[in-house]
Amino acid sequence: MKKAPYIAAVTMLLLLGTGTALANTSAVVSGVPSKVNHQEMQNFTKSIKKIEPIDAKAHAVLTNDSLDSAAKHQKLAVYNKQIKDVLADNHLTPERYEMLLHKAETDRAFAQRTEKALHAEN
Repeated sequence: MKKAPYIAAVTMLLLLGTGTALANTSAVVSGVPSKVNHQEMQNFTKSIKKIEPIDAKAHAVLTNDSLDSAAKHQKLAVYNKQIKDVLADNHLTPERYEMLLHKAETDRAFAQRTEKALHAEN
């Protein structure tokens, strides 16, 4: 999956910044069941698609040197809430989403399944 590392990086930054993300996702990947059912896959791919533009905005804020730290923090807090709302709408916790992203990055079969599901929604 090509976009997952980018999405994971910015999402992780946002969620870690609020203390809601897991400190070491690799330690909890074993908590991701080997089988992710069809509904959870749909929820996951819908979340990826909706979070992608939010992540792009967050990335732009993070790389914008003209914003001071307080302004960056304020904008990132808004994006963090938007991401949490997307996840809640799709019945995923931030931790579960991160686990699924990690699985997509490390499990080739799951990554292919995720790509197929992402393309099927278009």
